[in-house]
Amino acid sequence: MEIGNRIRFYRIQKNMTQEELAKGIISTSYLSKIENNQTQPSGEVLSYLSKRLDIQLIEQEEITLMEDLFKWYEDIIHYRKNEVESQYELLKDRINFSNDTTALIFFTLFELRYFFFAGKHEYLDRSLEKINLYSDILEDKMIYFFYKFKGMYHYVNRQYIKALDHLKYAEEHISNQMAFESWEKADLFYMIGLCLNQMRKPALSIQYTNSALLIFRSVYNLRRCGEAQVLLGLNFQRVNEFKKAYENYQLALVIAKQLDETDLLGIIYHNIGYYHFNQLEYEKALTNFNLALQYKKIEREESMLVTMYWIMQTFYFQDNKDQVALWLEKGEELLKRYPRKDFEYRFKVFRFLMEEILDEVFEKFLEKEVIPYFKDQNYEDEVILFSKFLAVHFENQNKYKAACHYYRMVINAVNEQNNRTNAYDRIIQLHANKIKAKSQKVITKV
Repeated sequence: MEIGNRIRFYRIQKNMTQEELAKGIISTSYLSKIENNQTQPSGEVLSYLSKRLDIQLIEQEEITLMEDLFKWYEDIIHYRKNEVESQYELLKDRINFSNDTTALIFFTLFELRYFFFAGKHEYLDRSLEKINLYSDILEDKMIYFFYKFKGMYHYVNRQYIKALDHLKYAEEHISNQMAFESWEKADLFYMIGLCLNQMRKPALSIQYTNSALLIFRSVYNLRRCGEAQVLLGLNFQRVNEFKKAYENYQLALVIAKQLDETDLLGIIYHNIGYYHFNQLEYEKALTNFNLALQYKKIEREESMLVTMYWIMQTFYFQDNKDQVALWLEKGEELLKRYPRKDFEYRFKVFRFLMEEILDEVFEKFLEKEVIPYFKDQNYEDEVILFSKFLAVHFENQNKYKAACHYYRMVINAVNEQNNRTNAYDRIIQLHANKIKAKSQKVITKV
Protein backbone atom coordinates (compact mmCIF):
# COMPACT_ATOMS: atom_id res chain seq x y z
CA MET A 1 0.00 0.00 0.00
CA GLU A 2 1.27 3.49 -0.86
CA ILE A 3 2.38 5.52 2.16
CA GLY A 4 -0.33 8.12 1.49
CA ASN A 5 -3.01 5.43 1.53
CA ARG A 6 -1.63 4.10 4.83
CA ILE A 7 -1.75 7.54 6.45
CA ARG A 8 -5.32 8.17 5.30
CA PHE A 9 -6.39 4.69 6.47
CA TYR A 10 -4.99 5.09 10.00
CA ARG A 11 -6.20 8.71 10.32
CA ILE A 12 -9.75 7.62 9.58
CA GLN A 13 -9.34 4.68 11.99
CA LYS A 14 -8.36 7.16 14.71
CA ASN A 15 -11.33 9.36 13.78
CA MET A 16 -9.02 12.33 13.12
CA THR A 17 -9.51 15.14 10.62
CA GLN A 18 -6.72 16.23 8.30
CA GLU A 19 -6.44 19.47 10.27
CA GLU A 20 -5.94 17.56 13.53
CA LEU A 21 -3.28 15.29 12.10
CA ALA A 22 -1.40 18.03 10.28
CA LYS A 23 -1.46 20.68 13.05
CA GLY A 24 2.06 21.77 14.01
CA ILE A 25 3.69 19.37 11.54
CA ILE A 26 2.74 20.39 8.01
CA SER A 27 -0.02 22.31 6.27
CA THR A 28 -3.38 20.64 5.73
CA SER A 29 -3.02 21.05 1.96
CA TYR A 30 0.37 19.33 2.03
CA LEU A 31 -1.09 16.43 4.07
CA SER A 32 -3.86 16.16 1.47
CA LYS A 33 -1.23 15.82 -1.27
CA ILE A 34 0.56 13.13 0.74
CA GLU A 35 -2.66 11.18 1.30
CA ASN A 36 -3.46 11.40 -2.42
CA ASN A 37 0.06 10.13 -3.23
CA GLN A 38 0.86 13.33 -5.09
CA THR A 39 4.07 13.90 -3.16
CA GLN A 40 6.54 11.84 -1.15
CA PRO A 41 6.96 13.02 2.49
CA SER A 42 10.39 13.23 4.06
CA GLY A 43 11.48 10.79 6.73
CA GLU A 44 11.18 13.51 9.38
CA VAL A 45 7.56 14.29 8.45
CA LEU A 46 6.70 10.59 8.48
CA SER A 47 8.23 10.27 11.93
CA TYR A 48 6.03 13.07 13.34
CA LEU A 49 2.89 11.70 11.67
CA SER A 50 3.66 8.22 13.03
CA LYS A 51 3.92 9.55 16.59
CA ARG A 52 0.64 11.44 16.33
CA LEU A 53 -1.14 8.40 14.90
CA ASP A 54 0.64 6.22 17.48
CA ILE A 55 1.61 3.62 14.86
CA GLN A 56 4.62 2.49 12.87
CA LEU A 57 3.77 3.84 9.42
CA ILE A 58 6.83 2.57 7.65
CA GLU A 59 10.06 0.81 8.46
CA GLN A 60 13.09 3.09 8.55
CA GLU A 61 14.76 0.84 5.98
CA GLU A 62 11.88 1.46 3.54
CA ILE A 63 12.12 5.22 4.06
CA THR A 64 15.85 5.22 3.44
CA LEU A 65 15.56 3.03 0.34
CA MET A 66 12.92 5.27 -1.27
CA GLU A 67 14.90 8.41 -0.46
CA ASP A 68 18.05 6.86 -1.94
CA LEU A 69 16.17 5.78 -5.07
CA PHE A 70 14.83 9.29 -5.70
CA LYS A 71 18.24 10.78 -4.94
CA TRP A 72 19.76 8.41 -7.53
CA TYR A 73 17.15 9.45 -10.07
CA GLU A 74 17.90 13.12 -9.34
CA ASP A 75 21.59 12.41 -9.95
CA ILE A 76 20.68 10.91 -13.34
CA ILE A 77 18.71 13.99 -14.38
CA HIS A 78 21.50 16.32 -13.23
CA TYR A 79 24.09 14.16 -15.01
CA ARG A 80 26.23 13.43 -11.95
CA LYS A 81 28.07 10.57 -13.61
CA ASN A 82 30.21 9.36 -10.71
CA GLU A 83 27.33 9.23 -8.24
CA VAL A 84 25.01 7.53 -10.73
CA GLU A 85 27.43 4.74 -11.58
CA SER A 86 28.59 4.12 -8.01
CA GLN A 87 25.03 3.84 -6.67
CA TYR A 88 23.57 1.64 -9.42
CA GLU A 89 24.96 -1.72 -8.28
CA LEU A 90 24.41 -0.88 -4.60
CA LEU A 91 20.74 -0.05 -5.18
CA LYS A 92 20.26 -3.13 -7.33
CA ASP A 93 21.55 -5.33 -4.48
CA ARG A 94 19.34 -3.58 -1.92
CA ILE A 95 16.26 -4.01 -4.12
CA ASN A 96 16.98 -7.74 -4.47
CA PHE A 97 16.84 -8.12 -0.67
CA SER A 98 13.84 -5.83 -0.13
CA ASN A 99 10.17 -6.82 0.13
CA ASP A 100 9.02 -3.28 -0.70
CA THR A 101 7.10 -3.65 -3.98
CA THR A 102 6.77 0.13 -4.36
CA ALA A 103 10.54 0.54 -4.22
CA LEU A 104 10.97 -2.33 -6.67
CA ILE A 105 8.69 -0.68 -9.25
CA PHE A 106 10.36 2.71 -8.89
CA PHE A 107 13.78 1.10 -9.26
CA THR A 108 12.63 -0.69 -12.43
CA LEU A 109 11.35 2.62 -13.84
CA PHE A 110 14.47 4.56 -12.89
CA GLU A 111 16.71 1.79 -14.22
CA LEU A 112 15.13 2.34 -17.64
CA ARG A 113 16.05 6.04 -17.38
CA TYR A 114 19.55 4.99 -16.31
CA PHE A 115 19.97 2.93 -19.49
CA PHE A 116 19.16 6.05 -21.55
CA PHE A 117 21.65 8.05 -19.46
CA ALA A 118 24.43 5.47 -19.87
CA GLY A 119 23.76 4.90 -23.58
CA LYS A 120 23.01 1.21 -22.89
CA HIS A 121 20.22 1.04 -25.44
CA GLU A 122 20.63 -2.71 -25.86
CA TYR A 123 18.92 -3.16 -22.46
CA LEU A 124 15.90 -0.97 -23.20
CA ASP A 125 13.63 -3.64 -24.72
CA ARG A 126 14.11 -6.04 -21.81
CA SER A 127 13.68 -3.26 -19.25
CA LEU A 128 10.46 -2.02 -20.87
CA GLU A 129 9.07 -5.57 -20.98
CA LYS A 130 9.67 -5.81 -17.23
CA ILE A 131 7.84 -2.53 -16.57
CA ASN A 132 4.90 -3.60 -18.76
CA LEU A 133 4.35 -6.51 -16.35
CA TYR A 134 3.49 -3.96 -13.64
CA SER A 135 1.42 -1.65 -15.88
CA ASP A 136 -1.94 -2.60 -14.30
CA ILE A 137 -0.79 -1.84 -10.73
CA LEU A 138 1.05 1.43 -11.33
CA GLU A 139 -0.02 4.34 -9.13
CA ASP A 140 -0.20 8.00 -10.18
CA LYS A 141 3.46 9.00 -9.89
CA MET A 142 4.57 5.73 -11.47
CA ILE A 143 2.20 6.28 -14.38
CA TYR A 144 3.83 9.64 -15.10
CA PHE A 145 7.31 8.09 -15.26
CA PHE A 146 5.97 5.19 -17.32
CA TYR A 147 4.63 7.56 -19.99
CA LYS A 148 7.76 9.70 -19.97
CA PHE A 149 10.21 6.82 -20.28
CA LYS A 150 8.12 5.03 -22.89
CA GLY A 151 8.17 8.25 -24.88
CA MET A 152 11.96 8.30 -24.61
CA TYR A 153 12.05 4.66 -25.73
CA HIS A 154 10.07 5.46 -28.90
CA TYR A 155 12.29 8.51 -29.50
CA VAL A 156 15.43 6.35 -29.47
CA ASN A 157 13.72 4.05 -31.97
CA ARG A 158 12.88 7.02 -34.22
CA GLN A 159 9.13 6.51 -33.73
CA TYR A 160 8.51 10.18 -33.15
CA ILE A 161 4.71 10.21 -33.35
CA LYS A 162 4.46 7.53 -30.64
CA ALA A 163 7.18 9.25 -28.64
CA LEU A 164 5.42 12.59 -28.67
CA ASP A 165 2.06 11.02 -27.82
CA HIS A 166 3.52 9.46 -24.65
CA LEU A 167 5.48 12.56 -23.69
CA LYS A 168 2.36 14.72 -24.06
CA TYR A 169 0.45 12.35 -21.75
CA ALA A 170 3.29 12.74 -19.26
CA GLU A 171 3.07 16.53 -19.61
CA GLU A 172 -0.66 16.45 -18.95
CA HIS A 173 0.01 14.32 -15.87
CA ILE A 174 2.72 16.61 -14.51
CA SER A 175 0.68 19.75 -15.13
CA ASN A 176 -2.68 18.71 -13.71
CA GLN A 177 -2.22 16.08 -11.06
CA MET A 178 1.08 16.11 -9.19
CA ALA A 179 3.74 18.12 -7.46
CA PHE A 180 7.14 17.57 -9.07
CA GLU A 181 10.49 19.24 -8.71
CA SER A 182 11.13 21.96 -11.30
CA TRP A 183 14.12 20.07 -12.72
CA GLU A 184 11.84 17.11 -13.48
CA LYS A 185 9.60 19.38 -15.54
CA ALA A 186 12.69 20.75 -17.30
CA ASP A 187 13.84 17.24 -18.26
CA LEU A 188 10.40 16.46 -19.69
CA PHE A 189 10.26 19.76 -21.61
CA TYR A 190 13.73 19.08 -23.03
CA MET A 191 12.64 15.64 -24.24
CA ILE A 192 9.55 17.13 -25.90
CA GLY A 193 11.83 19.74 -27.51
CA LEU A 194 14.05 16.98 -28.91
CA CYS A 195 11.03 15.19 -30.35
CA LEU A 196 9.62 18.36 -31.90
CA ASN A 197 12.98 19.06 -33.50
CA GLN A 198 12.94 15.66 -35.20
CA MET A 199 9.36 16.27 -36.32
CA ARG A 200 10.43 19.53 -37.97
CA LYS A 201 8.49 21.79 -35.65
CA PRO A 202 11.34 24.16 -34.74
CA ALA A 203 9.19 27.01 -33.41
CA LEU A 204 7.48 24.79 -30.84
CA SER A 205 10.73 22.97 -30.09
CA ILE A 206 12.37 26.32 -29.31
CA GLN A 207 9.47 27.14 -26.99
CA TYR A 208 9.81 23.92 -24.98
CA THR A 209 13.61 24.03 -25.01
CA ASN A 210 13.64 27.61 -23.72
CA SER A 211 11.29 26.56 -20.91
CA ALA A 212 13.70 23.76 -20.00
CA LEU A 213 16.69 26.11 -20.23
CA LEU A 214 15.15 28.66 -17.85
CA ILE A 215 14.59 25.96 -15.22
CA PHE A 216 18.04 24.42 -15.65
CA ARG A 217 19.50 27.90 -15.12
CA SER A 218 17.39 28.45 -12.00
CA VAL A 219 18.76 25.24 -10.41
CA TYR A 220 22.32 26.00 -11.63
CA ASN A 221 22.58 22.87 -13.76
CA LEU A 222 25.14 24.10 -16.29
CA ARG A 223 25.53 20.73 -17.99
CA ARG A 224 21.86 20.57 -18.91
CA CYS A 225 21.97 24.25 -19.91
CA GLY A 226 24.65 23.30 -22.44
CA GLU A 227 22.49 20.50 -23.86
CA ALA A 228 19.56 22.90 -24.23
CA GLN A 229 21.76 25.47 -26.01
CA VAL A 230 22.82 22.78 -28.53
CA LEU A 231 19.18 21.88 -29.20
CA LEU A 232 18.32 25.55 -29.69
CA GLY A 233 21.19 25.78 -32.19
CA LEU A 234 19.81 22.84 -34.18
CA ASN A 235 16.35 24.42 -34.23
CA PHE A 236 17.64 27.79 -35.39
CA GLN A 237 19.52 26.02 -38.20
CA ARG A 238 16.24 24.44 -39.31
CA VAL A 239 14.68 27.90 -39.78
CA ASN A 240 17.84 29.32 -41.40
CA GLU A 241 18.60 31.55 -38.42
CA PHE A 242 22.28 30.72 -38.79
CA LYS A 243 23.62 33.56 -36.63
CA LYS A 244 21.42 32.50 -33.69
CA ALA A 245 22.36 28.87 -34.24
CA TYR A 246 26.07 29.67 -34.08
CA GLU A 247 25.60 31.86 -30.99
CA ASN A 248 23.88 29.02 -29.14
CA TYR A 249 26.62 26.55 -30.08
CA GLN A 250 29.22 29.00 -28.76
CA LEU A 251 27.33 29.44 -25.49
CA ALA A 252 27.18 25.68 -25.11
CA LEU A 253 30.90 25.47 -25.87
CA VAL A 254 31.76 27.91 -23.08
CA ILE A 255 29.77 25.81 -20.59
CA ALA A 256 31.27 22.48 -21.73
CA LYS A 257 34.83 23.85 -21.52
CA GLN A 258 34.18 25.31 -18.08
CA LEU A 259 32.88 21.96 -16.80
CA ASP A 260 35.37 19.89 -18.84
CA GLU A 261 32.48 17.74 -20.09
CA THR A 262 34.24 15.71 -22.78
CA ASP A 263 31.13 13.99 -24.15
CA LEU A 264 29.29 17.31 -24.44
CA LEU A 265 32.31 18.87 -26.15
CA GLY A 266 32.22 16.07 -28.71
CA ILE A 267 28.54 16.74 -29.44
CA ILE A 268 29.05 20.51 -29.70
CA TYR A 269 32.07 20.38 -32.00
CA HIS A 270 30.25 17.89 -34.24
CA ASN A 271 27.26 20.22 -34.54
CA ILE A 272 29.48 23.24 -35.20
CA GLY A 273 31.14 21.17 -37.93
CA TYR A 274 27.72 20.33 -39.36
CA TYR A 275 26.83 24.04 -39.23
CA HIS A 276 29.92 24.95 -41.29
CA PHE A 277 29.24 22.05 -43.69
CA ASN A 278 25.81 23.50 -44.46
CA GLN A 279 27.43 26.90 -44.97
CA LEU A 280 29.78 25.24 -47.53
CA GLU A 281 32.73 26.21 -45.27
CA TYR A 282 34.38 22.84 -45.65
CA GLU A 283 37.74 23.59 -44.01
CA LYS A 284 36.06 24.94 -40.88
CA ALA A 285 33.74 21.94 -40.92
CA LEU A 286 36.70 19.55 -41.01
CA THR A 287 38.47 21.40 -38.17
CA ASN A 288 35.46 21.03 -35.90
CA PHE A 289 34.70 17.46 -36.93
CA ASN A 290 38.27 16.51 -36.00
CA LEU A 291 37.93 18.25 -32.63
CA ALA A 292 34.71 16.29 -32.09
CA LEU A 293 36.57 13.03 -32.74
CA GLN A 294 39.20 13.85 -30.12
CA TYR A 295 36.58 14.21 -27.40
CA LYS A 296 34.37 11.37 -28.59
CA LYS A 297 37.32 8.98 -28.46
CA ILE A 298 37.73 9.77 -24.75
CA GLU A 299 34.08 9.34 -23.81
CA ARG A 300 32.20 7.13 -26.28
CA GLU A 301 34.29 5.81 -29.12
CA GLU A 302 31.34 4.34 -31.02
CA SER A 303 29.83 7.84 -31.41
CA MET A 304 32.80 8.66 -33.68
CA LEU A 305 31.07 6.79 -36.53
CA VAL A 306 28.66 9.61 -37.34
CA THR A 307 31.45 12.21 -37.33
CA MET A 308 33.63 10.07 -39.58
CA TYR A 309 30.70 9.75 -41.97
CA TRP A 310 30.37 13.54 -42.21
CA ILE A 311 34.12 13.93 -42.67
CA MET A 312 33.84 11.57 -45.64
CA GLN A 313 30.96 13.60 -47.05
CA THR A 314 32.93 16.81 -46.64
CA PHE A 315 35.94 15.43 -48.52
CA TYR A 316 33.61 13.93 -51.14
CA PHE A 317 32.14 17.39 -51.82
CA GLN A 318 35.70 18.72 -52.09
CA ASP A 319 36.40 15.96 -54.62
CA ASN A 320 39.28 14.73 -52.44
CA LYS A 321 39.00 11.00 -53.11
CA ASP A 322 42.25 10.12 -51.32
CA GLN A 323 40.96 11.53 -48.06
CA VAL A 324 37.55 9.90 -48.56
CA ALA A 325 39.30 6.54 -48.98
CA LEU A 326 41.45 7.14 -45.90
CA TRP A 327 38.49 7.99 -43.66
CA LEU A 328 36.46 5.18 -45.14
CA GLU A 329 39.12 2.72 -43.95
CA LYS A 330 39.08 4.29 -40.49
CA GLY A 331 35.30 4.09 -40.36
CA GLU A 332 35.22 0.46 -41.48
CA GLU A 333 37.83 -0.42 -38.85
CA LEU A 334 35.79 1.24 -36.10
CA LEU A 335 32.65 -0.46 -37.39
CA LYS A 336 34.26 -3.84 -36.66
CA ARG A 337 34.38 -2.93 -32.96
CA TYR A 338 30.95 -1.29 -32.87
CA PRO A 339 28.70 -2.94 -35.48
CA ARG A 340 25.80 -0.79 -36.67
CA LYS A 341 23.71 -1.69 -39.67
CA ASP A 342 22.96 1.91 -40.68
CA PHE A 343 26.65 2.84 -40.87
CA GLU A 344 27.52 -0.43 -42.51
CA TYR A 345 25.24 0.57 -45.40
CA ARG A 346 26.48 4.17 -45.48
CA PHE A 347 30.12 3.09 -45.64
CA LYS A 348 29.38 0.46 -48.30
CA VAL A 349 27.83 3.14 -50.51
CA PHE A 350 31.04 5.17 -50.21
CA ARG A 351 33.08 2.05 -51.00
CA PHE A 352 31.17 1.66 -54.28
CA LEU A 353 31.68 5.36 -55.04
CA MET A 354 35.41 5.21 -54.33
CA GLU A 355 35.90 2.14 -56.50
CA GLU A 356 33.63 3.70 -59.15
CA ILE A 357 31.65 0.49 -59.48
CA LEU A 358 28.29 1.95 -60.42
CA ASP A 359 27.02 -1.17 -62.13
CA GLU A 360 23.94 -3.36 -61.67
CA VAL A 361 25.36 -4.77 -58.43
CA PHE A 362 25.48 -1.25 -57.01
CA GLU A 363 21.98 -0.47 -58.28
CA LYS A 364 20.55 -3.64 -56.73
CA PHE A 365 22.38 -2.94 -53.48
CA LEU A 366 20.68 0.45 -53.17
CA GLU A 367 17.31 -0.80 -54.45
CA LYS A 368 17.02 -4.05 -52.52
CA GLU A 369 18.99 -3.39 -49.32
CA VAL A 370 19.89 0.20 -48.53
CA ILE A 371 16.68 2.11 -49.32
CA PRO A 372 14.32 -0.56 -47.86
CA TYR A 373 16.39 -0.68 -44.66
CA PHE A 374 16.36 3.08 -44.10
CA LYS A 375 12.68 3.24 -45.01
CA ASP A 376 11.89 0.55 -42.45
CA GLN A 377 13.93 2.38 -39.80
CA ASN A 378 12.16 5.72 -40.46
CA TYR A 379 15.35 7.41 -41.72
CA GLU A 380 13.53 9.60 -44.26
CA ASP A 381 16.58 11.81 -44.90
CA GLU A 382 18.57 8.78 -46.04
CA VAL A 383 15.66 7.48 -48.12
CA ILE A 384 15.52 10.88 -49.86
CA LEU A 385 19.31 11.01 -50.33
CA PHE A 386 19.77 7.53 -51.79
CA SER A 387 16.55 7.63 -53.83
CA LYS A 388 17.65 10.93 -55.35
CA PHE A 389 21.07 9.42 -56.04
CA LEU A 390 19.51 6.50 -57.92
CA ALA A 391 17.13 8.79 -59.79
CA VAL A 392 20.02 10.92 -61.10
CA HIS A 393 22.06 7.78 -61.80
CA PHE A 394 19.30 6.25 -63.96
CA GLU A 395 18.56 9.58 -65.65
CA ASN A 396 22.21 9.87 -66.73
CA GLN A 397 21.88 6.42 -68.30
CA ASN A 398 18.69 7.46 -70.11
CA LYS A 399 16.69 4.96 -68.01
CA TYR A 400 13.86 7.41 -67.56
CA LYS A 401 11.27 4.96 -66.26
CA ALA A 402 13.56 3.88 -63.41
CA ALA A 403 14.58 7.51 -62.78
CA CYS A 404 10.93 8.52 -62.56
CA HIS A 405 10.27 5.75 -60.04
CA TYR A 406 12.96 7.05 -57.68
CA TYR A 407 12.00 10.68 -58.10
CA ARG A 408 8.52 9.60 -56.99
CA MET A 409 10.10 7.84 -54.01
CA VAL A 410 11.82 11.12 -53.08
CA ILE A 411 8.46 12.91 -53.21
CA ASN A 412 6.82 10.17 -51.12
CA ALA A 413 9.54 10.42 -48.47
CA VAL A 414 9.10 14.18 -48.29
CA ASN A 415 5.34 13.69 -47.99
CA GLU A 416 5.96 11.18 -45.20
CA GLN A 417 7.87 13.83 -43.30
CA ASN A 418 4.98 16.24 -43.79
CA ASN A 419 2.47 13.59 -42.67
CA ARG A 420 4.52 13.05 -39.54
CA THR A 421 4.31 16.79 -38.85
CA ASN A 422 0.54 16.76 -39.45
CA ALA A 423 0.21 13.80 -37.11
CA TYR A 424 1.90 15.91 -34.46
CA ASP A 425 -0.68 18.65 -35.00
CA ARG A 426 -3.42 16.09 -34.42
CA ILE A 427 -1.77 14.97 -31.16
CA ILE A 428 -1.56 18.57 -29.95
CA GLN A 429 -5.25 19.13 -30.77
CA LEU A 430 -6.22 15.88 -29.02
CA HIS A 431 -4.50 16.94 -25.80
CA ALA A 432 -5.84 20.48 -26.06
CA ASN A 433 -9.38 19.07 -26.29
CA LYS A 434 -8.80 16.88 -23.24
CA ILE A 435 -7.51 19.79 -21.16
CA LYS A 436 -10.41 21.98 -22.32
CA ALA A 437 -12.91 19.26 -21.38
CA LYS A 438 -11.37 18.96 -17.90
CA SER A 439 -11.52 22.74 -17.42
CA GLN A 440 -15.19 22.80 -18.39
CA LYS A 441 -15.93 20.08 -15.82
CA VAL A 442 -14.24 22.13 -13.12
CA ILE A 443 -16.21 25.25 -14.11
CA THR A 444 -19.46 23.26 -14.05
CA LYS A 445 -18.71 21.98 -10.54
CA VAL A 446 -17.88 25.48 -9.29
